[in-house]
Amino acid sequence: MPRVLKRYENRKLYDSRASRHVSLHEVVDFIHAGEQIQVIDNATGEDITVQILGKIIVEEDKKGRVAVPIERLHDIIRAGGEALSAGAKTVKRHVSKVLGATRERIEGIRGARSDVADMQKRLASLERQLGELLSSSADEAKVARRRSKQSGRKKKQPRRKASTRGRKSSASKAARKPKTKAAKSK
Repeated sequence: MPRVLKRYENRKLYDSRASRHVSLHEVVDFIHAGEQIQVIDNATGEDITVQILGKIIVEEDKKGRVAVPIERLHDIIRAGGEALSAGAKTVKRHVSKVLGATRERIEGIRGARSDVADMQKRLASLERQLGELLSSSADEAKVARRRSKQSGRKKKQPRRKASTRGRKSSASKAARKPKTKAAKSK
């Protein structure tokens, strides 16, 4: 949709979208930014876009900036308005295709961002749950250690009675002692 400008009797241009007066230089900036413009004479309602664009070309030429090469101007005059219209429609169609593809890409990126945000929330939730589980199992391990310590203190192991079964008597020990040299010579 083109940016609609109204030209008043005092020759000033009024931008309906921005709700303010604009200069020809600002109109050139709109066009350089890729915007389509439409200029309507406020008194008659007539579309005077071609006249304003012609005026812009003349003003740009006065400043030493060749807006359109002379050969191109000759071609435009020879071909007439229909050729310009057809060319403009072709350009508009191509621009619409490019904009549509760009919008689709942007929507895809927005969808991916939304998916990433959902994954980040899910990851945070899982990390929280994991932290709770680890904390819970650490607490359970502490409780189990305390219980085992407490049960170890409370249970006294029965003492074993001393038995002579594995022990040797002092007489048998004496019998096993090696005999001194004097005792061996006997």
